[in-house]
Amino acid sequence: LLDQARSISAPSRRAPATPSARIRVVTLGGFRIERDGKTIEWGRKAPRRPLEILKLLISQGEPALSVTMLMETLWPGEAGPAVRRRLDTALYRLRRILGEGVIRSVNGSIELSARDVEVDAHLFERHGDPDLYTGTFLPDDLHLAWTISMRESLLGRVQAILTERPERLASEGRYAEALRLCEQGIAFHPTGESSYRLAIRICALAGWRSDGARIYERCRECLSRELGLRPSRATENQHL
Repeated sequence: LLDQARSISAPSRRAPATPSARIRVVTLGGFRIERDGKTIEWGRKAPRRPLEILKLLISQGEPALSVTMLMETLWPGEAGPAVRRRLDTALYRLRRILGEGVIRSVNGSIELSARDVEVDAHLFERHGDPDLYTGTFLPDDLHLAWTISMRESLLGRVQAILTERPERLASEGRYAEALRLCEQGIAFHPTGESSYRLAIRICALAGWRSDGARIYERCRECLSRELGLRPSRATENQHL
């Protein structure tokens, strides 16, 4: 009874609140780092190696990457103490940019603190909201092979969402909402015919024949201009 009385009279101890991320990294449609809502400016030249480490940590989607993998990826074909010194220097500069505790070394691995950093690509992955997908993943780094997997994964995810949801909305008779999502899909992948076909079908269901015809013409012109191709038979049949 005494123990219960003490527990009742004792002040409650609340778990400390998790602070909101103070660093935001934008990777969709471009690349920038924001601290407290303000973009970090680089001056004359951006620090290439520190930012590549950050991009690599984000691209792999893992909580931590081994030091060995970082060195082999960023300095392929090189090894030894000199490469480790380069990595340590780049990590030091990255910590100066992001702040203490954001980049941590744990058991031979380097990890990015999800508590302190919000990454737009990871946010889209968690929530699956197509409005969070604002463009191609790291569009200025298409030449870096280790960005390809994440880029294709994100594009495939948003395309799947922008196919499934419009079909569901159309089945409920919500044609305007469905068509808006199709337009998002076309904007993300202008030469992908599936979003055009779905938009044409929705227009047909809604009785918007002239709109469907205009969407087909946009598809034909885009494929001709960008790829020198005509729409596929499936798209032609949907149009007819």
